[in-house]
Amino acid sequence: MRYGYQAHVGDRWNVSPRVSLAWSPNKNGTLTIRGSYGYFYDWVAGDIYKQTLLVDGYRQRELNIRNPTYPDPGMSGIAPPTNRYLWSDDLALTSAHRVTAGLDRALTPNMRVSITYNMGFGANLLRPRNLNAPVGGVRPEPNFANVVQLVSDADSRQHAMNIGWNMTLMNWRRLFIFANYTLSTSRTNTSGAFSLLPGGDNLEAEWGPSGGDTRHRFSASFNMQPVTDLSVSLNASARSEMPYNITTGRDDNADGTFNDRPAGTSRNSARGAASVDLGGRLSYAWGFGPKRTAGGVGGGGTQVIVMSGGSGGMMASGFGGGANNRRCRLEFYLSGQNLLNRTNYMSYSGVLTSPLFGYPTSAGTARRVQLGVRFGF
Repeated sequence: MRYGYQAHVGDRWNVSPRVSLAWSPNKNGTLTIRGSYGYFYDWVAGDIYKQTLLVDGYRQRELNIRNPTYPDPGMSGIAPPTNRYLWSDDLALTSAHRVTAGLDRALTPNMRVSITYNMGFGANLLRPRNLNAPVGGVRPEPNFANVVQLVSDADSRQHAMNIGWNMTLMNWRRLFIFANYTLSTSRTNTSGAFSLLPGGDNLEAEWGPSGGDTRHRFSASFNMQPVTDLSVSLNASARSEMPYNITTGRDDNADGTFNDRPAGTSRNSARGAASVDLGGRLSYAWGFGPKRTAGGVGGGGTQVIVMSGGSGGMMASGFGGGANNRRCRLEFYLSGQNLLNRTNYMSYSGVLTSPLFGYPTSAGTARRVQLGVRFGF
């Protein structure tokens, strides 16, 4: 059981109970049944509170410039009223129920498989309410543009099914193979604390995939020592398309925010492209000097590691092979990311009036190969 509260948030009854259970019905321990429940709270970020203090229409002003010129926006088209951001005294901390159930089964002494289901319900998520939205093109309070009040009445839903498999053969070239697949969905009706709703104050119309909603994820890892002190590892990952929002590119509701969607289009309704990555590492570790004892270096004593050749990428925390048995260790490694040099697009333009509509606007890291050396003692 946990309890916490945050200053400036009206709700102080933030009790978080958590419980987890594990049961092995077989005497040999080959099957484990797991379950857990937790009720969690999250803090309101300090920058959100700071924005309501600074951009209050007086200390700092936020102006909307319609049809600015380029490169100098000039003064024409400035809407004299300024936006305001207001804190709510009755805010509640974001909360979530999370339920997990799973099975872990040993198929052989060296092989295991696990299945886990996760379900989550989020409540009191932050979102804005525009108290000064135009009515018939006219602001109710003409001295200001948008008066954005922070409220905590949005929600989210998450479901995920995870299947994992691994095999370990330490007595055969230190072989380790791991594979994992996740099927998930994540939906919410808010895009953020100050992201105005394009359809007035209708939260039901905002339900759609979360920004990071990915239906399918797969990862696999392969590690072995074909010969003494030589380690080889491969890591593969793939994910299905991520969502992005489609907008008209116009301010149809005249609220000064260009996030209006076409009629009948829900939030984050479009999908980009799938992503695939393959990385690897080849290393040779050489140990020299006196052998380490259980109470000496490596058994809790100080370790010093000197590296050259960048960060090393996918670098193991220790040294492989017989190098672990010696006082001094020297390792040479060659590591790579995105070995297939695949272009993994990260985001897309969803503005209908843009000539780039539907095209990617950024990509992940290109192929990267690093050669380096580490010395530890």
